[in-house]
Amino acid sequence: MAFLLIFFMLMQLIIYFAFLTLGTKLSVYRLFILAGAFIASTILVVFASKNVENISYYVLKSTIDFEWRSQVKCGELNISRPDERYFGFNTDKYTVFYSNREGKWGFNELKCKKGSDRRDAYSIENVSEYNVPGWLK
Repeated sequence: MAFLLIFFMLMQLIIYFAFLTLGTKLSVYRLFILAGAFIASTILVVFASKNVENISYYVLKSTIDFEWRSQVKCGELNISRPDERYFGFNTDKYTVFYSNREGKWGFNELKCKKGSDRRDAYSIENVSEYNVPGWLK
């Protein structure tokens, strides 16, 4: 995200200086194209800087939904919830990404506790929590 913000800011500066130096030398058609590129880069910089949290949530959710598992095994227990994705491979500790749980999203840590006689259990500890952006609810 920071890369995009820096990229758009640099593009805005480059287009602005090109507009200043080449403004008198270009035809009207090319001048309008250059002005349109400057306006578009300005809008992108403003949008990206004001919506960093919303964009990061959307990117995280889409990539995690694609790559992380939807079910984990804690001993004999199978854990699967529709709004959660799990990272870890048959271990005693998993990272849990949850989204849209009472308007919140974030990360939990799930720890497996293997008991005797198939009395396995698990505990969940909250790591971080944020509000889901209104336009994604």
